[in-house]
Amino acid sequence: MFITFEGLDGVGKTTQVELLHNHLNQRHDVLTIKEPGTTEIGNTVREILLQKDKDLETETELFLFLASRSELVSKVIKPSLMQGKIVICDRFNESTIAYQGYGRGIGAYRVYNMCMFATQNITPNIIFYLHAPLEYLIENRFSGKHDRIENSGVSFYKKVQDGYEDWLETLPNVRKIDATQNIEKVSSDIAAYVDEFIANEKRK
Repeated sequence: MFITFEGLDGVGKTTQVELLHNHLNQRHDVLTIKEPGTTEIGNTVREILLQKDKDLETETELFLFLASRSELVSKVIKPSLMQGKIVICDRFNESTIAYQGYGRGIGAYRVYNMCMFATQNITPNIIFYLHAPLEYLIENRFSGKHDRIENSGVSFYKKVQDGYEDWLETLPNVRKIDATQNIEKVSSDIAAYVDEFIANEKRK
């Protein structure tokens, strides 16, 4: 089973990934990963992408994300799924479609096709989309230090958020979560949804 978490920076994805891992790990074999990252190449790519002093071309940024994800799928995700593990990933293809496809203006379907090639057509069973108003995120996230992508500005993030909304409404496996709720309520809703999904799968 493959579960991904999506949303703008600052909505609490990393926290919810950890809480879901702790919930499922009591009864299942669970692997938690982040993207870009996890593999040696992924971690190197992550450093490049987030460094403030790196002036990357838009296409270069996209290809770096895809290179990291290709490594992650081949070396971690596919082998883990074949072993029957539940894999929880902090960001996946939908992030690239929203950030690079919409935010950078490359085009959603162009990026989608490239993502599917890079990931060998693997898609999540569940996509949790954590949503919060952009004003809320600006106040709570972007008042401190920024990495290279966070320095892209409010207009960029508006395009990304609109992109998420536009793209994810076409997908059948998305669960939209109000990220402005308290952490415990968000975690409880996510855990309940996953438990029900697993129970339904066992009945099939």
